[in-house]
Amino acid sequence: MKLRFESTLHRGQQPTLINSSQRVQILPFQSMSYKVYLLSTFDGAVNAELSFMYRQLTSRTVMEVRQKTTTLQPRLLLTGKLHREWSVQLWNEGLFWRSRYSQTNFYLVDASVRYRPVEKPWEVELVGQNLLNTRYYFTTSLNAVYLDESSYRLQPRYVALRMNWRF
Repeated sequence: MKLRFESTLHRGQQPTLINSSQRVQILPFQSMSYKVYLLSTFDGAVNAELSFMYRQLTSRTVMEVRQKTTTLQPRLLLTGKLHREWSVQLWNEGLFWRSRYSQTNFYLVDASVRYRPVEKPWEVELVGQNLLNTRYYFTTSLNAVYLDESSYRLQPRYVALRMNWRF
């Protein structure tokens, strides 16, 4: 097993539109994130990657109100070889927000099964994406100056058969 740790700190300023007027003010923000990866290092039947990202964003509004948003994002990736020609992959991602004005959780699950004959130029893959059929997630920011709502639409659940030929 391998353990890897990453840490980033980003400070900056962003232009912010005030009360939907033409006036723009530069406001400071700070973003800290920590990522931890646990990786299997053996080439066996199943390999796994488990990672967590913790992110905290602090920003100020025009009225000097500090806003804090915390996100925990776990990911799990399992890959396996059933036979030397067959491989399977399962991928899961979640988002957990600690904010009064956001959707509290969000999940994605993808899976695939691939058949690739040895020393042949083709492969066939059955892919399923967004298996839990998550349609969108939303966030809302509310402060003394403005109300902001964002909605992110996702591609709907689908299953596809892919065929590749290498030449």
